[in-house]
Amino acid sequence: MNVICISNQKGGCGKTTTAINLAASLAAAGKKSLLIDLDPQAHATFGLGVRQDISNSSMYNVLTEQPNKKRKFLEHILIPIDDHLDLAPAHILLSTIEQEFTNKDESVSKLYEVLHSLSFPYEAVIIDCPPSLGFLTFNALRASQAVIVPVELSSFSLMGVDKLLSMIELIRVKLQHTPKVFALPTLVDTRSNFSQHMIQEIKQAFGEQILSSFIHQGVAVKESQAKGATLKNYKPKSKPAIDYEMLAQEIINKAFSQSSSFFESAPRSLPNENPIRDFT
Repeated sequence: MNVICISNQKGGCGKTTTAINLAASLAAAGKKSLLIDLDPQAHATFGLGVRQDISNSSMYNVLTEQPNKKRKFLEHILIPIDDHLDLAPAHILLSTIEQEFTNKDESVSKLYEVLHSLSFPYEAVIIDCPPSLGFLTFNALRASQAVIVPVELSSFSLMGVDKLLSMIELIRVKLQHTPKVFALPTLVDTRSNFSQHMIQEIKQAFGEQILSSFIHQGVAVKESQAKGATLKNYKPKSKPAIDYEMLAQEIINKAFSQSSSFFESAPRSLPNENPIRDFT
């Protein structure tokens, strides 16, 4: 089971768009895929057209230990979205989950344990993280073998990335687990000299750990979000839809081949400063 989280605490970088459309594209390529919405704002859930009441059937109910709200297994909340694609939806109650696990050592591995208790495996699990570096993101990083960091091509695109990398370093030190980190350029306008400049800045920051695929700007993205549909189902010939197909194929080539080292090597040298809370 290949587990990849999509994380960047900076808003507006295409994080949820990437989670939704990468999962959908992997599913379209025949990989049995699960999208976990771990953001209390539930944008990925709404972005896939889920409108029914899930107040008792969300990731909160799987992670909580409150007996009157607990769902024992992840299978109990899954929503089928498309062929080969299921969703584990989010709810605003997720914003309260950290309070339940204050000072509990096992809390950082809750999601990891949930995934490994599944009665049937997925080939790909994509986790949409909240735009913050708190308890939920820590759990996602702990459960993942790789992290994709969407980086929009703006002047502020790399601000805060070191904090995310510091959190990954904390996981390495405390849990002896090091997910591999990859940058994904998003909102790309190849006609712009500034975009070309920012791609070079990202390459300088991440070195070889930048995906060769990148995601173009396109009005189809916002339109598909409003429709509650994936790009592949809404406008499959649009440039962003094709970009996500190419990204999915790159992930398949890197992660699913027998000789793959996609999940094996550690990220680049990380900052020594650790400004984040020690959850362990």
